[in-house]
Amino acid sequence: MSYSLCFAIRPRAKAFCDSLFGAEQYAAFVYGSHAYGLATEESDLDILILAHLVNARRIARLTRWVLALHTAYGLPIDSEVPHRRKLLASWYDADRAIAGDGFRSKSGCFAIKPISKTPAVLSSEWLRLRLLLNALTGKCAFIGGDRRALAKLQASARISWVRLLSLLLRRESFTLQSFVGGLIGTGHLKGEMFLGFKDNPVIRSWLEDAFSVTFANCLGKGLLCRRGQRYVVNEANWTMPLEQSNRPSHRACMH
Repeated sequence: MSYSLCFAIRPRAKAFCDSLFGAEQYAAFVYGSHAYGLATEESDLDILILAHLVNARRIARLTRWVLALHTAYGLPIDSEVPHRRKLLASWYDADRAIAGDGFRSKSGCFAIKPISKTPAVLSSEWLRLRLLLNALTGKCAFIGGDRRALAKLQASARISWVRLLSLLLRRESFTLQSFVGGLIGTGHLKGEMFLGFKDNPVIRSWLEDAFSVTFANCLGKGLLCRRGQRYVVNEANWTMPLEQSNRPSHRACMH
């Protein structure tokens, strides 16, 4: 089934979203294993919809529709992260996620918080924003709404990762491969429990292709410069909004 399922549900998704959002701007897409073509019989269908208004009534309707969709296609249901936290987000939420708020501590520092499968973490706001950033960054299958607005957010999300990873991992330069390796992680700090990107050859290859375009855009904007095979952060002010000027001795406040 996998990627073909994303196309199969389009008419049903469009009909539902049109009834739920009317003339309101929205964007609906599938991300995760089905978008990458890696789904197995144990994979659920990861759907995210962006809209202006997010309320309990809409979330309840969307949750019922998604659960019915899983039943119709014989898909397992993953409820580790509550559906009310992962199915519907506002355009403003997307902007917050892209700005790195999922990594921002109360003190204003940016840190990679460890992910654990506890109710407190799985329902937390910071994890919700990190999941939203990952959904916008990775491969997706568009199923309805404003495709152009979604594409713009996706491009911004990938540029944001260049800034975030440089700060969080204290790297001022990287190759394309080492950058993607930094997203995926190594050792016990790797995959979904690190920054959310699975260590899979298909995903790694897709990320390298996607970020090669992002790096080219950053070069064109003067945000990165090239030294051989390495890309170097070229604009100090680029990371300032993330680092916050109150940081001591240029630390990223990692824990």
